[in-house]
Amino acid sequence: MKPTDSEIERLVRYFQRKRELRIDGIFGPNTRAELDRVLPDEFISELRLGLVLAEFLYGMALWGYPKVTSGFKTRNPSRPNHEGCDFFFKYDSGMGPAVVKDGEAAGSNGKPKWYIPKGTKALSALSGVVKSVTLLKTGICIWVGHQVSGRLVYTGYMHLTSADVSPGQSVKQNQPLGDVGDNPVDNDARHLHFQLSFDKPGNNVDPELYIDKDHSL
Repeated sequence: MKPTDSEIERLVRYFQRKRELRIDGIFGPNTRAELDRVLPDEFISELRLGLVLAEFLYGMALWGYPKVTSGFKTRNPSRPNHEGCDFFFKYDSGMGPAVVKDGEAAGSNGKPKWYIPKGTKALSALSGVVKSVTLLKTGICIWVGHQVSGRLVYTGYMHLTSADVSPGQSVKQNQPLGDVGDNPVDNDARHLHFQLSFDKPGNNVDPELYIDKDHSL
C-alpha cells in the first residue's frame, strides 16, 4: 500500500527536522541528497518509510505515541534473549485506575509509569499476509509477512490475548491483529512485544533502527 501525499509530506517534514534541513515538506534537491546519503539502499528506505508511518498500537490518537521501554538485546544487555522491543503508553490518570504490578501498569515507588488500557489492539506495521497465529506460554504470537523491495520482511506481535486474524489472511497497514495482554509467565504488565525479521521469522534485527524516533524514550 503506497503512502498518501499527506503521509509523504509528514515523513519529509520529519526527516527535514531530524537532519536540521529547511522544514517545508518538499522533497527538493537538498532533502533528496541528504536522504540518498543516509539511506542509500532502496530496501532500507522503503522499510523505514513503512515503519515510520506505522502506528503499532490502537490508541495513538487518544494516548499519544507508544514508547519503547525495553529494547533489543544489543540495547538491553541485561536481557540477552530479548529479540525485539516492548511498547507502552506513558500513564495518564485519564486512562483509569492502575496498581503497580497488577498486570496493568508498571512503575516504581508504587506509582504507575507505563500503561496499556484494556482493549488496546496491536496493529500490523505494514501491509502483508498473516504467516502464523500461535498460542505460546507467553500469550498469542502473530507473525505477518511483507514484501519490501522484493525482499521478505516479517513482523512479530507477542503477548496477545486474542487474535482477530488467521493464517493466510491479507492485512493492511495499521489493521488490528488482536488484543494486547501481558506476559503470563512473568506477569510483567500489559504491553506489546514487537519483533522484526528479515527473510524468515526468528531471523531478528533491532526494530528501533527502523522505527520513528518519537517512539524512543
